[in-house]
Amino acid sequence: PYHGSGWKLEVYGREGTLVVTSGDSPSTSGARLQGGKGDVSELEDIEIPARHTWIPDSVPQGAPFNIAQLWSRFADAIRSGERVEPDFDTAVQRHKLLDAILRSSDTGQAQTP
Repeated sequence: PYHGSGWKLEVYGREGTLVVTSGDSPSTSGARLQGGKGDVSELEDIEIPARHTWIPDSVPQGAPFNIAQLWSRFADAIRSGERVEPDFDTAVQRHKLLDAILRSSDTGQAQTP
């Protein structure tokens, strides 16, 4: 059995904070996006803009919604001849970025991927 507290990603920047949380996994359940700028003491919910939704509103949230979003983007890429994101090269770039983040945390100095 799973007894964890869910999934959480926190991003801290110069101008504010973004937090994404999910009950278990953002790919299989719904996710909540929150953010705050400056000296705001409480994070506020951020609605995902409609331009980032490519499927009908009738699709249930959670895994059905997330998988339908993925397949919709995949079908669009096939029709248009565009490449599907993320691809393997993007994954390699992200891992280099994560490694640079860890090095920066370890050394206290800015790093480049």
